[in-house]
Amino acid sequence: MQRSALRVLSLLLYAAAAALGEALVARPALLFARGLGIFRTVLPWRVPFGVLQLLLALGMAGCALLLGVRVVRRQPRLRWHATLLALLALSLCVRGVADEPQPPADPLPALLIGLRTAASAVERSFSSARPLDRAAIDAELARLDPPGYVRLGRRLPLRVALFTCANCGDGAPLEDTQTEPGTVCVLSPHERRIAWLNVRTLTGFATLPDGKQAVVEVRGGTHTVPGRDPLLPAYPRMRLISEPNAQPP
Repeated sequence: MQRSALRVLSLLLYAAAAALGEALVARPALLFARGLGIFRTVLPWRVPFGVLQLLLALGMAGCALLLGVRVVRRQPRLRWHATLLALLALSLCVRGVADEPQPPADPLPALLIGLRTAASAVERSFSSARPLDRAAIDAELARLDPPGYVRLGRRLPLRVALFTCANCGDGAPLEDTQTEPGTVCVLSPHERRIAWLNVRTLTGFATLPDGKQAVVEVRGGTHTVPGRDPLLPAYPRMRLISEPNAQPP
C-alpha cells in the first residue's frame, strides 16, 4: 500500500514538473511550429530560440509520457527522472534569456515594391512590342526581398503569373486565383497593349491602407501607381502617403 502511494506521488510530482516545463515553452514553441507553414502558407511570428523551444516542448512531453508508463509498470529508471529535470532546468534558462515572440512584419511594403517592379517590366515589354516573358519578370522579382510568407519551412519569393482574357474592357477586375501569396497576377487582353496587375496576400489581393485595391494599370508606355486613377501615370521618384515605405522600382 505504501509503495503504491509513493508511486502515485511520484507520478504527480513528475507530471507537475512536465506541466511547468510545457507552460514555459508551449506558446513560443507553438508559434514557431505554426510559422513553418506545414499545412498552409503563413506569415510567421519572430520567435527567439524557436527551434530549441520546440525541441524542449516535444522532449518534455515524450519524456513525461515514457516516465509515466514505466512508473505504472513498476519499471522506473533514474535516467528518465534526470532527463526530465534537466529539460525543465533548460526550459527555465531559455525562457529567462529569450525575448517575447514578436508578430510578423507587415508584408505590404515589399508587395508594393514587387508590384511596381513587375509593372515596369510589363511596360518595357509593351514599349518594345515584345510578348510578356514570365521568366524575365521572375528574374527581376528574384532580386527583391521576399515579403515574408513561409510554406513548408521555406520563404516564398515574389513571382509572377500571367493571365489573358478575350473580351475584357478597360478596368477589368482581377479575379481571385489559387496562386500563392506573393504572386503578382498580370491580366492582359489578347493582342492589346494594356494590362492590370495586383499581388496576392493571405486573404486575397493586396489593398492599400485607405481600403483601395492596389491595382496597377499598364497602358502603352506608362503605368499607374498602385490604387491610383489610370489618368494619373507614375513618374520617377513618386511616393504616396498610402504606400508605406514604398520606393520606385
